[in-house]
Amino acid sequence: MDENYKTLSTEYQNAKSWEVRRDVCIRAIDSEVIKIGSSFKEIIAFFGGDKKPVSGKNRESTLVVDFSNQIANKSSFEAVPFVGWYIVIKTIDGTTVSEYYLTNTHK
Repeated sequence: MDENYKTLSTEYQNAKSWEVRRDVCIRAIDSEVIKIGSSFKEIIAFFGGDKKPVSGKNRESTLVVDFSNQIANKSSFEAVPFVGWYIVIKTIDGTTVSEYYLTNTHK
């Protein structure tokens, strides 16, 4: 772990708004804390409690981090759209980041 990781991780964990968390994430991408080949375990720790792991086959895993609140569904039969800024980070070997993307989806 380098100094950038520690500094940005602390900033992310202390952020009070989704805008600040998103901005820290962008800085983490720009400073190559988040990149292809990064430790998947360290990236999971970076995002702390904000992450939503999605299991995959074998050693494949996907991590989704929402920066804004999602719309709650009113019943278990109702589909709800995924909105706002989020990052998706994938691993195919269980240890390193193989793909990531940051995006903004609107209703």
